[in-house]
This record gives sequence, C-alpha cells and structure tokens, in this order.
Amino acid sequence: MPYVHVQDEAGAAPLAEDLRRSQRFALDCEAAGFHRYSDRLCLLQVTTDSATYVVDTLAFDPTDVLRPALEDPALQIVMHGADFDLRLLDRDLDIRLRGLFDTQIAAALLGEPALGLQALLADKLGISLPKKYQRADWAKRPLPDDMLDYAADDTRHLMRLADALTNMLEEAGRVRRGYFVEGLSGAQFARPGIVDMLRTVRPPEDPGLDVEERDMVFVPAIDPANPWGSLLPWPETGQAASSARPRRVAGAWLLLSAGEPLLYLGANGRQLITFSAQMARPGVAARAFAALHRMPQTTRRGTLIVEKIDGQVVADSVYREAMLRSGFVSDYRGLAAEAFA
Repeated sequence: MPYVHVQDEAGAAPLAEDLRRSQRFALDCEAAGFHRYSDRLCLLQVTTDSATYVVDTLAFDPTDVLRPALEDPALQIVMHGADFDLRLLDRDLDIRLRGLFDTQIAAALLGEPALGLQALLADKLGISLPKKYQRADWAKRPLPDDMLDYAADDTRHLMRLADALTNMLEEAGRVRRGYFVEGLSGAQFARPGIVDMLRTVRPPEDPGLDVEERDMVFVPAIDPANPWGSLLPWPETGQAASSARPRRVAGAWLLLSAGEPLLYLGANGRQLITFSAQMARPGVAARAFAALHRMPQTTRRGTLIVEKIDGQVVADSVYREAMLRSGFVSDYRGLAAEAFA
C-alpha cells in the first residue's frame, strides 16, 4: 500500500498540513538498539485519515513539524506499546505526548491472551502482518522498500484497531466514554464509577489556606498516576535561566499536595526544582521540605544530598534556611538528610 517517504523539511510540509487538520492519528517509532550502541530514534511513522507517512528522523529534525500535534491535549494519538517510544520522543526530540491511546493497554484491560500488534490485528481485524523486520537495523541507509513497507504497516491499521478495542471495552462494561477532563481530548474513557467519584471531588481550595502535610505524597515522575509532564504541562517553576527542568524520567520524584506539584527531585537526587505558585502559599514550603527530609526513610533510598535548587547552588538558595529548619544538615556538597537520622 502507498505511503509518503519524508526525508527533508520540504517533504514534511504535506505532513504538517495533514496533522493540522487531523483530530486523531496513529504513531509509531523505530530505533536500532539491537544493532547499534545507541538506540536513537531512526524512523517515525504517522497515519492520518488520509495518508501514511514514514519520516526519516536521521535525515532531518522533524521536531517543529511534529510538536504542535503531538503535544496538543485535544488530539488523540493512537500507539501500540508506547512506553519505549515515549522515551525516545522525549529524549531525542524533546516532545511529550498528551492525548495517548495505547492499544496494548486497551487489550490488557480486556484480558486478551496475546498483546502483540500482529496477534491483535489478526484476531480483531483479520489482517496478517509479517514479523521479519521486528529486530531489523533501522539505522542503516538507504532503507530498502520492503522495510519501509513494513514500517508503514505498523500504523496503517492502528486507528481501526483502537475503535474495535474501544467498542469491546464499552460492551464489556470496563470503560465509559465521555468528556471528563476539560481541555483534554474529546475521546476520553473512564472506569465505571469514576463519574460519580469525580462529582464528589472537593472544589478548589482557597489559595490563602495552608496545605496540611498529610496531603503530601511522593510519586515517581514516570508513574502513570502522575499526569504532570504528560497529560498536563508542567506548572511554572522557580528556576530562572537553568538548563535543568522537570522531566518524566526513571529515578526522579515528584512531591504532590492535593494533586498539585510542589517539588521535583532529579534522578540523581542532587537537583531540586520548586513549583513557585504552590510553594509561595503560606506554610507550604516548610511542610514540603519536612516531607523531603523524611523521603530517605519512606522511599528506601540512602542519604539525600541536595546540591542545587532551581539551578542555584544550595548555599545561595532562598530556601536554604527553610530546609535547615526542616532538619537538613550542612554537608560540604550541599544539604543532607539521612535515611536513619
């Protein structure tokens, strides 16, 4: 079946226009981790209602073409087994998806015995796809036509598969279709009972009220329960001109209060980022740093040593005194909290 092979910025113009008109599209990525030391993004496939595009990400940088659509929460992006692809997009293109529908997760909710794309397409749509290039070297150039055809097939049928799985989920009573979160994609789904739970959620608190420490919880930044940096954009941080920023990466932690982010601790544990709007509220900073001081005990990590806050060395930070009052001690590298103090 035909596809558009996009190898330069000029050739990407039709893709950009197609994405601008689309309400949803399918997406897949190819890397070369089985054959190369680096598993960098090598190929990207997009299928809209009108065409399939195979984008050579080694020939040019497609970030500006893709970012508006991929980071638009109002668009549904259908992928299959998206976990690794999301990390590739974040690391190589600095793009974080918003409106993801993962057909593998949908199949898992249905209890399907086989979760692979080929098995699901054969079972649900009667479509048989070859497996010969599952571990191919996608970094080699030029790519032969049969490899490009194989790559295009990874997204051609994804939206039809998503529709079939969605209908099955609704018929089985596993999800309800609706519009639950304002500003996100119109194609939203929730488990039974969630609607009633949403109706009982307390209204937004008065900004002048203190936040109780018991409402604070640390979650891994990559936890699916954390919407920040994925479904929701990161709020404004306290850093000025620093290259460090919050990212959904393994090893990083987020301190939440009533769902709002207060602190972001980088994967190495040395970089701390504050979210200025929440931290400026009365009493919040003291309670947030008290929770951070207890973190080594509750997350089974060793000594926590914070060297920088919002891009500044901790000795120059406006939060230094608040951290000392919360129990941190001075260390030649920064401020420390022990797991067994």
